[in-house]
Parts: sequence; structure tokens; C-alpha cells
Amino acid sequence: MNQLAAIMDPSSAQHSARVSASSTNDRGTSFLDKLERAGKLTDFDAIEAQVTEAAEKLIADLFIQPLMAQARSGPFKSDLFSGGMAEDVFAPHLDAELSSGMSKSAQWPLTQSLVDQLMAAYRQPDNQAATKGVDQHG
Repeated sequence: MNQLAAIMDPSSAQHSARVSASSTNDRGTSFLDKLERAGKLTDFDAIEAQVTEAAEKLIADLFIQPLMAQARSGPFKSDLFSGGMAEDVFAPHLDAELSSGMSKSAQWPLTQSLVDQLMAAYRQPDNQAATKGVDQHG
């Protein structure tokens, strides 16, 4: 089997690695990259917007996308409505886009809780901690 066929074959390890790498990096930015970028900002609203975007990405990657993948491969999978190899190749990408949209459009309480915890240092009355940046390590 040549290398291109191995990458495109959904059962191959190379395909799984490529799909998981592309689904965890939304246009080259991961959750920690977005938090790091937020730590370099100085405007409170911009920081909160960046932290919110990072939290939405985390919720999409950890909760929504795995549920969609499981539903796609579960008892509802049928050869009658199969999209063939194209569906096998592009379904994870579609799941990533849909989960990203779902996490942004639905106001998940978990997302707001995560944003509140990450922004706690910036919400102090004297705002002394705002100069330290967002704590990425808890």
C-alpha cells in the first residue's frame, strides 16, 4: 500500500494521527496557545474575549466532538446511507466545525464557569494580578 493510500485509509494509524492533530488545532491554535495569547493582551475586554474563545475551543474538543464521533459510528451507522470513503475521510473535519459552532452558539454553563475561573485574577478589585497574565497551570 503506498503512502497516500495509507494516509487516506480511515483504518490506518497515519489517518488517525492526522485527523486527531487537525481536530485539536483549530487553524493552528490550541487551547493553551489561545490562553498564552490572552496573557499578552492588556485590554480587559480583549483578554476576556480571548479566554472565552479558548474555553469554547476546549469544550468543543473535549465534550462535543467525541459525542458527535460516537454518534456517527454507533448504531445509527448504515451502509444504506454511507458516504463512502469521502465520508470516512472528511467526517472528523465536519465534526470539528460543527462542534466549534455549537460551543460558540450555545451558552454552556461549563464554558462560563471556566472563563470565570481563568479570569478571576483579572477581576480582583485592585486589579494587581492583571499584570501577571492568565495562570495556565492552575
